[in-house]
Amino acid sequence: MTNAEKFLEEFGNIDDEFIEEAMNYTMKKKFNFKPIIAIAACAALALAAVPVVNHFVNAPGVENPDNGKIGASGKFTVLYAGGADGGENILATGIQKETSFDGIIERFIDETKVGTTEIVTISGETYTGVYVDTTQSDYYRQDENNYFVEIGSKKITFSINIATGVCTRFYIADEALSEEKKFTRDECYEKAIDHIKVYVDDIEEYTLMEEYEYGGRIGYLFKFFRTVNGIKTSECIDIRVNYMGIVFGHTLYGIGEMKNVDISKLNISDINTAVMKRMDMIYKDNINAEKNIDNIMLSKLAEGSYVLEYRVSSELTDTKTEKKYSDLRKFVVEID
Repeated sequence: MTNAEKFLEEFGNIDDEFIEEAMNYTMKKKFNFKPIIAIAACAALALAAVPVVNHFVNAPGVENPDNGKIGASGKFTVLYAGGADGGENILATGIQKETSFDGIIERFIDETKVGTTEIVTISGETYTGVYVDTTQSDYYRQDENNYFVEIGSKKITFSINIATGVCTRFYIADEALSEEKKFTRDECYEKAIDHIKVYVDDIEEYTLMEEYEYGGRIGYLFKFFRTVNGIKTSECIDIRVNYMGIVFGHTLYGIGEMKNVDISKLNISDINTAVMKRMDMIYKDNINAEKNIDNIMLSKLAEGSYVLEYRVSSELTDTKTEKKYSDLRKFVVEID
């Protein structure tokens, strides 16, 4: 089984789920997450009595050591990763590989860390969190230890990358947020940039590709991606800034790992064509499909190889019934 095929068995997305679980304090069953509130509450009782470990967590990310070209041979293999059929009359055919999209995360409690604490400093504020559990990933995401602390109206969750010591995830849920918009969008954006500069020294290599305003009394989400030869990569930073200009959340994925990657030898046009031809194998003869590549992302797997992830959407028409459907398919392109 190839590395890409192994990856397909674990394929999934967790970018936004971590934030939702931090807000709700409930781990989602979809990703086999375990409830953490009871654990955190018990651990908090012992907070004053336990030793503090690993005081320095805001270390720079580890840069990618290989400076060679990725896909220098120009060879690639398109693998079908799966997707939902638009209706009972639309059945996938010719599938090479299909997955359940159950996610790639395993959470467990490391008994050697129960009762320990970790200190993290974010935007000048220092927090001491109690160990909750460990997140382990075989592919694509970093292994992390997860912590929780409650201070007044604030409930703080954060994660520390086991390999680098960097605070890769951070979120504050604050019941006392102001309704007033004290900072504009542009001012909040500048706060986000200042925050990112703590973790990366080449912010100009990142591109703001997604932006949301929560509304109500929350604030803004800015999502930045490193690009390589014009292609978005899995090296990503998202920053959440509330209307008071305070950074209340961040997630850091693979910081520095794509810094020296060069995919100039890959013919992306040829790969796009191959992916669309692979799409043509999926739908039945009586289906007309207007296909569109929504997203291409270069991802580095944990064992060191690289894949291109594709998301392709379609507007479908059953020529027999004239019914219309929307559909989404995912592909992984293994790079030789």
